[in-house]
Amino acid sequence: MDMVAIGRVVLTSREHIIALSRWTTGDGDLLRYPYEVRDEKEYFDEIQDVKSPRTARLGEAYRHQKTAEFEPEKF
Repeated sequence: MDMVAIGRVVLTSREHIIALSRWTTGDGDLLRYPYEVRDEKEYFDEIQDVKSPRTARLGEAYRHQKTAEFEPEKF
């Protein structure tokens, strides 16, 4: 079924809302109330937008070097 269970859990003396679905392997996704979500500009506004071909090639090479098949038995 394409359903999600919603529940409450207490972590560090505070109640949180959690979502459990068949796609999680026993782990839950902690949900946030709107007042807990901050604007991304607070974090990313100061990061410059770099459009250098050299930087793009470097990033692509790094991604290619670090990409591998997922092996769940390692975890």
